[in-house]
Parts: sequence; C-alpha cells; structure tokens
Amino acid sequence: MTETTPPVGYIIGLDTWRAALMLGGVVLHGSIGLPALGLFVAIDMISQTFRMGTFFGIAGILTAIALAKRAPGD
Repeated sequence: MTETTPPVGYIIGLDTWRAALMLGGVVLHGSIGLPALGLFVAIDMISQTFRMGTFFGIAGILTAIALAKRAPGD
C-alpha cells in the first residue's frame, strides 16, 4: 500500500473526530424513549454540550478552509 500526501488544507484527524461524533449520535438516538436513568441522562447531556458544539466547530473550520480556497469574485 502506498501512502499519499493529503490535499492542502486537509486536517489529518478530522475524519476520526467526525466518525466518533456520529457514533455518539447513534447511541444518543438509540437511547431516546428509554427510561430516564442516570446513564441515559448523561448521554443526553454530553451530546448537547460537547457533540453538537464540536460539530459546529468542525463546520466552521471546513467553511473557513473552503472560503480561503476561492477568490472573492468567484
């Protein structure tokens, strides 16, 4: 297997973060409708405070990278 260099502006660990956050969403949505036990309340709180904020942060980073690649007149 050959290694290739990632494109300019590509952030190496970003795919791992997105995959972990998506799996967290699967756990969260799978726990909806279950009794409000301590673990499920904790999953909901972690999702609301960390997971969604991180998604917005990643979106902001990717938007800045995409905008930096284009000229203002494009």
